[in-house]
Amino acid sequence: MRCKKTDGRGSATMPCASALNEQVTFVQLSQTKNDTGGFEVTRSTFAVCMASVTPKHGREFLIAGRIDSVDRYEIKMRYLPGINSAMEITWEESTLQIESVILVDGKKNFYSIIARNEGAGT
Repeated sequence: MRCKKTDGRGSATMPCASALNEQVTFVQLSQTKNDTGGFEVTRSTFAVCMASVTPKHGREFLIAGRIDSVDRYEIKMRYLPGINSAMEITWEESTLQIESVILVDGKKNFYSIIARNEGAGT
């Protein structure tokens, strides 16, 4: 379901609040030095919010005798400062890597995020 929001200069199509029906968690990654001089990646929850998640396309590859898949999703959500492409998104049982974060119409109202899920292979 889509809503039309008019700002006097025209209209932009943005998701209705009822279309933001999926819970997504933004995870911030950071590296910390461990006792042996190496680095460990730590994950911390940045935000949990509601969004619409739409599968866009997927591809399968045969690599070294196994099938791997890459699926892409479009995630639309309300503006939240601090979201960037260095984060991951946890949605349902999947971990998605953010490829791009785009402000819809260049305003701080909604984001359109493209993220990918790389399969574990079979």
